[in-house]
Amino acid sequence: MSLLCSIFAIPFLFIFVFYFFKIKLRILLIIIKDFIKKFR
Repeated sequence: MSLLCSIFAIPFLFIFVFYFFKIKLRILLIIIKDFIKKFR
């Protein structure tokens, strides 16, 4: 039972982590762009 759960959980975990980092990177890029605009 636990093996079956892990087989189903691992892909969802990877998808969650992928989207989490994607959102974080997008926010970080927006912050960096604003930072560059201020110093120009």
